[in-house]
Amino acid sequence: MKFKLKSIKRKIGFRGPIMLILVLLLPILIIIYSPVKIIMGSLNGLMTFSSVVFLLWMISALFIGRGGSCGYLCPYGALSEVMGGWLMNKKARSPLASKIKYLSFAGFLALIIYSRRVIEGNNGFDPFLISDQVNFLNINSYGIMLMVISFMMVVGISSIAGNRAFCRYLCPQAIFLYIAQKVSRIIKIPSLNLKADPGKCDSCQRCNWVCPMGLEMMELVKEMEDEHLISHSDCISCGDCIRDCKKGSIRYSFGIPRG
Repeated sequence: MKFKLKSIKRKIGFRGPIMLILVLLLPILIIIYSPVKIIMGSLNGLMTFSSVVFLLWMISALFIGRGGSCGYLCPYGALSEVMGGWLMNKKARSPLASKIKYLSFAGFLALIIYSRRVIEGNNGFDPFLISDQVNFLNINSYGIMLMVISFMMVVGISSIAGNRAFCRYLCPQAIFLYIAQKVSRIIKIPSLNLKADPGKCDSCQRCNWVCPMGLEMMELVKEMEDEHLISHSDCISCGDCIRDCKKGSIRYSFGIPRG
């Protein structure tokens, strides 16, 4: 029993309670935040609370990467992690399937650009899309909520493919956040990053085992001979690899990126 509890604790990690709370609060959080509401609000010329949240996440990605948003705050990522990781006990490891999210990103961006050209700017602010101004394609606020719930179900069902499968394979917003993180490094904004010290790595592969995104973290640590920043479009900077590394070969580093 002691071994089993230790194994469960290791799998869930210190983010576990946060993920569970986010999942339990999903019935409330889907009213506050959903990518569906970002798109539908934009198509109706309306700024939504979901749009504001995502803009704040993009700004935060300049300074702390995807850790704050994807690693600790996204309820859909939490749902995917609980379903795919805790219940299915399966990793999403397909590099090829990871390319699908670029198509999702292109579609998401195209819809936003299209709405801006057709609507010609915002007509107002409707935080939760419940006003009479919502009329694109004759979809009312109840229809939008049905779409939001359907999106949540897609995230849950996609977990059959593994832990955070939706995040790795389908999430369009992941690319926006990754771009913000890359911009931060290019223009040298002091930011939080994962730093690898390959000299300390003993190839135990514990980091591979705990990574919720199914990344081969050990390979990312050893990809260069000297200390270096870990850069991968699917890394959510959650810190699980840092927690489980007994040799200190991965750590958080805050400052102006130098490589």
